[in-house]
Amino acid sequence: DPASAATCATVNPFDDAWASAELAALGGLHVAAAVTDEATGCAFHLGATDAFPTASTAKVEIMGALFLSLQDQGVTSLDGGTAALVSAMIQVSDNDAATALYEQLGGSGALQAYGRRLGMVTTDNADFSWGGDATTPDDQVRLLRTVLLGGGALDDGWTAVARSYMGAVDPSQAWGVSAGVPAGSTVWLKNGWLFNDGTMWGTAGLWRTNSIGAVQLPNGRRYLLAVYGDTWSTMTQGIAAIETIAARVAAVLSAPRSQALGATAAVVQVSSKPAADLGAVFTATTPTRLLDTRTAGGALADGGEVTVDVAAAARAAGTAVPSAVAVNITAVDARAAGYVTAYADGAPRPLASTLNQQPGHVVPNLAVVPVGADGRIRLYVSGGTQLVVDLLGTWTAHPGAATAGRYQAVVPSRLLDTRTTGTALGAGATASVPVLGRGGVPAKGVAAVVVNVTVTASVAAGYWTVWPGGTPRPVASTLNTGPGDTIANTAIVPVGADGTISVYAQSGGQLVVDVVGWFTDQTAAAATTGRLVALTSPVRVADTRFGDGATDRLTGGSTTVVTATVVPATATAVATVVTYADPRADGYVTAFAAGTPRPLASTTNPSVDLGTWANTAIAGVTGGQMDVYSLGSTELVVDVTGWFTP
Repeated sequence: DPASAATCATVNPFDDAWASAELAALGGLHVAAAVTDEATGCAFHLGATDAFPTASTAKVEIMGALFLSLQDQGVTSLDGGTAALVSAMIQVSDNDAATALYEQLGGSGALQAYGRRLGMVTTDNADFSWGGDATTPDDQVRLLRTVLLGGGALDDGWTAVARSYMGAVDPSQAWGVSAGVPAGSTVWLKNGWLFNDGTMWGTAGLWRTNSIGAVQLPNGRRYLLAVYGDTWSTMTQGIAAIETIAARVAAVLSAPRSQALGATAAVVQVSSKPAADLGAVFTATTPTRLLDTRTAGGALADGGEVTVDVAAAARAAGTAVPSAVAVNITAVDARAAGYVTAYADGAPRPLASTLNQQPGHVVPNLAVVPVGADGRIRLYVSGGTQLVVDLLGTWTAHPGAATAGRYQAVVPSRLLDTRTTGTALGAGATASVPVLGRGGVPAKGVAAVVVNVTVTASVAAGYWTVWPGGTPRPVASTLNTGPGDTIANTAIVPVGADGTISVYAQSGGQLVVDVVGWFTDQTAAAATTGRLVALTSPVRVADTRFGDGATDRLTGGSTTVVTATVVPATATAVATVVTYADPRADGYVTAFAAGTPRPLASTTNPSVDLGTWANTAIAGVTGGQMDVYSLGSTELVVDVTGWFTP
């Protein structure tokens, strides 16, 4: 989740007090640095736009340009001779190898063109020898992101090759960016040094020493760092200054995640009661609007919070306050990229997110939220946005056996796909989707279904509404799309008397509906299974950006196992928020019970254009674990909000 500007300020390694003291200690010598924390998006600068000669750090640009030229030709690997030159250039900083590759590319003009494609905007590859080019620390961080992390002009195969070289430099040249990193870190780097004998720009008789690279810390945080200096009387003096800065960055960014993201670590209360005494049963409602800041209260600012009374109706009727609610939360007219966190009023704000807002997009997500003792939930906003909240149903505590309101997970199954039926919905059209007796849902005894609704090839900006078949369409939306979008949202929908649910398309597009579970009605036999145990606060159980609870980012076609560590192994299903971040390709993600065949269904749909996006998944689990499959390369975040009793 992108951190707010205020949060970034609290973890800035170059804060004013430190920077003033460090620059004073250097006595006016010229040094500058740029660092980006890839997990939070925070960028920190110390004179980062100052110009310096590249020296041997230019070899990273040469390597990136070479890989890009080969990629343009459809080549996917290095031949033996070229591999030897790249190894010599990067790992032992051989100048002859660099010159050979530089000339092979076409010299300064070609390097300039490739550099722009690699993300560089201020580096001047003029008619100097390659080591005399002018660059900035800021521009080097942009280059590093493309060459080492991907997401730019280079595909994943070539970024992996780049990491293999920069992660194995000769030990005598492993100084600089690596200084102060804790044991267990992974470092990819390249250094440069150059003595000005008077034949190049700058002051003669002084040294230039530079270091650029990326660091993966044991806590999972990954950052990019570039440090440059050009007024050293000795090379040793320059290295010492660079390593002081690098060690400072490593120390600050090794801080706990909760500090990095500016949130309070979740407090989880684990009950000692047996499962028969735990849990709540669900009552589905027709979508009811509880909050719309566009008509009352105004947009929330960055860091703003608002409470929503979800128990007013229960209090008025003299019934119990719900222990949790299902609400559809929509961020509208976002001021900046950010996130929204929903949690129980009166509880600490957790390290978890409910949805990820994006400027220019209307972003919805269903949320399973515990309710505070005052009958309210609280919404926190990072980035500033308008908020809309629609109530879909409530869970009320019910110790022991119950008939209605118990969740029954099924193998996710596709109920409708207009792409295969040839019946895309036009603007203003409504689809009737039969649900009883299909996809593992029984023909009777069903009060409501849980469906994942995906719209693809959206014709125009508009909204889609899901509600019980045979009833009037409510004033509420389930998801919102822009032209050409592919967006999914989970919905809990009462089943109409005719055994159907309805889907309305304001603007039109292709529609996919997958069923993932259902809730019992009053005719069901009494049992203790399927009652929700809502966590006191959502808990993050996996975050590939930090290496927490799962492997590194999911590559295309891969499956990772996520263990919901805060639920018992006997749980039948979990309520989670599945967030994809930094997707490298469009595709889909599917969450399903661990060890079972992957179903023909999707949970969320990563989109390069949409960036970070979240969708709630009420997924079956095996031994507290679920499998998550990704068609494309993406980071994955999973937050658990509750679990269902066995």
